[in-house]
Amino acid sequence: MIGIKQALNLSFFIAFFDFFPVLGIEMIMFPWIITLALLNQISLSLKLLILYGIIALIRNILEPHLLSKKIKIPALYMFVAMYLFMKLMGIWGVMVAPFVLLVLNNFRQKNNFQEIYKIIKKSL
Repeated sequence: MIGIKQALNLSFFIAFFDFFPVLGIEMIMFPWIITLALLNQISLSLKLLILYGIIALIRNILEPHLLSKKIKIPALYMFVAMYLFMKLMGIWGVMVAPFVLLVLNNFRQKNNFQEIYKIIKKSL
């Protein structure tokens, strides 16, 4: 749609990098956008930048929602936890947040708040 040859092959290549938490699609998209801009292909560079913006926006909205459905936790809790953990731990916090919420939700469902207190007390 934006004039890239072999777009399907490139999309699989970018998706492969998306599996790695540190690399992500930014490792491919940003150098590509900058290179195109330096080569005076401003139009294609802007199209790719807009495409990246759309991908990032959709991903930031849908990822917490899909994770919350999977582990049966409200999306707002998931979104807030992912944001807070990202601020505390960086990119690793985004991956840790669902697990922490899953553990807390498991304790909540079993009404074992005393067990949580015991675990926290032992760790201190």
